[in-house]
Amino acid sequence: MPIATGCIGLAQSTDGIVWERLAGDEPGGSCLAPNVEARWGFDTTHVGVGDVHPFSRMVQNNAGLYWVYYFGGDANVPPEGSPAPANVVGTAMSIGVAVSNDGVHWKRVEGDHSSGAVLEPKEGQLFVGWPQVIMTSVEPEAWRMY
Repeated sequence: MPIATGCIGLAQSTDGIVWERLAGDEPGGSCLAPNVEARWGFDTTHVGVGDVHPFSRMVQNNAGLYWVYYFGGDANVPPEGSPAPANVVGTAMSIGVAVSNDGVHWKRVEGDHSSGAVLEPKEGQLFVGWPQVIMTSVEPEAWRMY
């Protein structure tokens, strides 16, 4: 089963139609690649972008930061009885977040789960992925992830 993710890249445009790829520091010129430093992590096989939020105009949220909500697959073989095909690593996916001050160089933020994820699938589920995040309130701060 091919998984249509791998690394996260970046392109920019002045009109939303013509795009220019920008090179990042990660493998293949990507901006965020699988996490090779933490083999126990949720994002060691592949990563894919969900949602990016620029908070440069929002005083309450670390002015000047971009947040990317992304998903990643781990390096574990799915357990027997899982809905994933046998021996296909990367199908168990969770959601993480990374921050950047320029939109090119990203630093992962460790979530509460032991894998470093901010959201993991429930028991018996295979994955959560492709997060879309909105801030629903500033005072008090409230968020929703779809």
